[in-house]
Amino acid sequence: MDEIIKIFVQVVLISIIFSLPALSLKKINLNGLKEFSYFDKVFLNFIFVINLILILSFFNLNIINILIVTFLFILILTTYNFFTNFKYEKKKIDTRIIFFLIFFIIIALDVSFNLELGWDAQKLWFPKTLNFYQGNNLENLEKLHWPEYPYLGSLLWAFFWKISFSEYEYLGRFVYIFIFCLSVFSITDILKVSFIKQILFASINIALVYNYHLFSGYQEILIYSLLIYVAKYSYLLIYEKKLNILYLVLLLFTFNALIWTKNEGIFISLFTLIIIFIFSKIKLNQKLFFSSFLIILIILRLSIFQFYGFELSLQPGSYGNFSFEELLNKLNFERIYLIQKYIFQSFFKNYNYLIMLIPLFFLIYFYRNKNFKNINFILVYLFSHFVFINFAYLMTERPLEFAVKTGVDRLMFEFSAYYYLLIIICVNDYIRSKK
Repeated sequence: MDEIIKIFVQVVLISIIFSLPALSLKKINLNGLKEFSYFDKVFLNFIFVINLILILSFFNLNIINILIVTFLFILILTTYNFFTNFKYEKKKIDTRIIFFLIFFIIIALDVSFNLELGWDAQKLWFPKTLNFYQGNNLENLEKLHWPEYPYLGSLLWAFFWKISFSEYEYLGRFVYIFIFCLSVFSITDILKVSFIKQILFASINIALVYNYHLFSGYQEILIYSLLIYVAKYSYLLIYEKKLNILYLVLLLFTFNALIWTKNEGIFISLFTLIIIFIFSKIKLNQKLFFSSFLIILIILRLSIFQFYGFELSLQPGSYGNFSFEELLNKLNFERIYLIQKYIFQSFFKNYNYLIMLIPLFFLIYFYRNKNFKNINFILVYLFSHFVFINFAYLMTERPLEFAVKTGVDRLMFEFSAYYYLLIIICVNDYIRSKK
C-alpha cells in the first residue's frame, strides 16, 4: 500500500512541477491557434525546466544543488506569473487532460510492476543515473564506462528519483512516461476533428506504441516524444505556414534536449533544421539565425565534453574510419542485405507500426492529390531517416549482424515519431474535402 501511495504522489508531483508556471500564463495567440493548448503550455514549461537542469549540471553542481536552484526557479516563475499575468476565467476543461492523466497513471503502474532494466539501461544509462543520484557531479562521469554518451535522460531519471524521497528508482523514470503521454496528446492539437476523436486518436496510438521495453531505462522514448513536438512545430511552420518566432525558440530548446539525450539527436536535429530551412517561408535572416544557433548548441556539447575530458567519439569501438575508401570496402551485397533484412523485421515490432503505415498513407495522399507537393518535407525526412540508418550500420566496426539485430528496432522507433504528420495530413485533407 505504501508503494502505491508513493506512485500516485510521484504522478501528481511531476504533473504539478510541469503545469503550475505554464497554467498561470495568459492566453498566447499563435497566428491561427486561438491559444496555446494545455499540452503546449506544459511542454513550454517542461522544455525550459529540463534545459535549466541540464545547464546547471554544466557547472559541476550535485543533484541537491540542482534541485534547490530548479525549485527556486519554478517558485519564482509561478509567483511572478500568478501576480502579473493570472486572470481567472471560467471555461470548460479540456477533456483530453483527464485521459492524459489516466494513461499516465496506468503506464506508471505497469512500469512499477515490471522492474527489469534493459541491457543498455544497465550498462550505459543507469550507472550515470546512480552517479547523479548519489550526489556525484558531471566531472565524476569520467570514472564510469562510456562517459562520452549524452546524459540528459539519466540526469532527469536521477532528478525525479531524488524528489520522490524513495528507494524505488523506477519513480524517476515516470518523467519518461509523462513526456510520452503529453506528446501524443499534444499532436492531436493539429488534428482537425472533435475532442472526442482527438482523444480516440491519442488513446489508440498510446495503446499501439506502449511496450514496457521502451520504458525499461532506454532513452529512445525520450527522443521519440521530443521528436513529436519537433514534428508538430515543423508542421505549423511548413504546412500551415504559421510563421511564429516562438515555434523556432521551442524547436531550438527541443533540439538542445535531443542533442544531450542521445547521439542520434544531433542528426535528427540537423535533418529537421534542413527541412525547415528548405520548406518553410520564414525570413532568410531568421533561418540563418536559427541554423547558426543549432550549430552553436552542437559545438557547446562538444566543448563541454572536451572540458571534462570525455572522448568526442560518437561511439567508441563502433566507428573509427569514415573515409570514402572505407565505405567502398564495406559496401557489399552481404552487408546491405543483412541491414535490409533486420530493418524489415523491425517493422513488425508493435511500437514501429507508424513505419508500417507509411506506404499506405503515401498512397492515400497521392490518390487524392495526384502529387506529393505539399508533403515533400516528409519525403525528405523519410529519405534522411533511411540513409542515416543504412550508413550507420554499413560503417560500423562491430560485428554487423549483432549490431543491427540488437539495435535497429529502437533506432527505427525513435525516428518514426515524425510520421504522425503523414496520418494527420491525410485525415485533415479528407475532412477538408467533405466540407
